[in-house]
Amino acid sequence: VHSLSIYWIFPLMVYLYVVSLVGIIGGKTVGVSNKANVYGVKVLNAQGQGSDMEVIHGLNFVYEWHKKHNLPTAVSMSLGGVCATVEQCEDDLIVKLVEKLSKAGISVIVAAGNSDCDACLQTPAFAPSAITVWHDEYSL
Repeated sequence: VHSLSIYWIFPLMVYLYVVSLVGIIGGKTVGVSNKANVYGVKVLNAQGQGSDMEVIHGLNFVYEWHKKHNLPTAVSMSLGGVCATVEQCEDDLIVKLVEKLSKAGISVIVAAGNSDCDACLQTPAFAPSAITVWHDEYSL
């Protein structure tokens, strides 16, 4: 990839984790794409708390930037919320916005939920077009 814009939507508390990933992906001398532009979009406070509207504003910012510049764009979100039912997830504004970004050509990578429960009832992990990533802390 010669030029890629990557937006990290993250709580402040994971800043060092995000910085290490940014170096792997967009390091100027080594990395997957040394010509990548990486931007942080802070939507949660230091305790990892915030509102859906703050996340929605962050995603809308990325969407508008992508429309204006028409460059390859990716979003990575390490956050999640719980839906009580599948219907509630289908109606979730963040899930709908993830689908909108995906249809616009933006790759959206999300955490499976960050709360040790079924990702199928998590937002934004529920979004069909999202690339949902899970990890555990167990080693082999």
